[in-house]
Amino acid sequence: MIRVMTLFFIILVMLPPVNLMADDEFDEMTFEELVELIYNSDFHSEGRREYATLNGSFLCYEHDDYIEISNFGLYSIFPETIIENIYYHIFDYLEIPDFINNKPVKAIGRHAFSDIKIRTIKLPLYLEIINEYAFSASNIEEIIFNDYLRVIGEYAFVGSRMKNLTIPDTVIDIGRNAFWLSRIENLIIGNGIKVLRQDVFNAGSLITVTLPESLELIEEAAFWYTGLERITIPENVYRIGVNAFSDNPLTEIIIGNNVEFELPFAYNEFNRFINFYNNNNKRSGKYLLFRNNITREYFWEYNE
Repeated sequence: MIRVMTLFFIILVMLPPVNLMADDEFDEMTFEELVELIYNSDFHSEGRREYATLNGSFLCYEHDDYIEISNFGLYSIFPETIIENIYYHIFDYLEIPDFINNKPVKAIGRHAFSDIKIRTIKLPLYLEIINEYAFSASNIEEIIFNDYLRVIGEYAFVGSRMKNLTIPDTVIDIGRNAFWLSRIENLIIGNGIKVLRQDVFNAGSLITVTLPESLELIEEAAFWYTGLERITIPENVYRIGVNAFSDNPLTEIIIGNNVEFELPFAYNEFNRFINFYNNNNKRSGKYLLFRNNITREYFWEYNE
């Protein structure tokens, strides 16, 4: 059996650092398993190291001036706290370290915490990028953000269970499907966002949404089937994609002038608003939905 320590050092850190973990804990791993452990990533040129804390271990890429967390693992600094099956464990509170090996944690990699059940997650102080699928199916109920986050990747928080979410102003991009199937009810999006990507909040539970004044484009199906009843679309928005607000019980829309809508191939109820808006010379203002009690048909009216 080739010893693990001939391949890489496992450095255990808490702040302050602790002693090295004994390598005999990994004696049962085959050479092929070790190779997969180290190189299971797109960044094959840089090895990964595992850093253990009280709650578990962080498998990381160590760059010149920052740390990227690749995976969250089973091992703790105390042998008796090793989690037998991490996918059945629920973390009430998980704090990702601000620093690992004296370097700031600035990135969380693809699938790093996928399927790890976490109620509250505190992001590192200097985190800038959350990559694709990072917390997908983690059932997160609360995110404690920082002041440096810039990018939330595709499918990053699929299925999250938070009721309230405020995206910080520092975030400049949210990937498509980032919050797909989430249970967010009240959403505030910060002023760093110019584009809302395809399906970003699709199939959710939204009640209220505050869109930023910086917003210019809402892509296809961004808020499709979410439960929205009212929406204010900022004046800088010039185009709204196919089915962006379809299958919502909308009764009030505040919108600017000359917004271009992409019409779906199949007719749906939101087309009724699009047609009325277009026929009203795309005028800015408030649009309200009414019901004719005799014919039982719904119709839109313009209210400046």
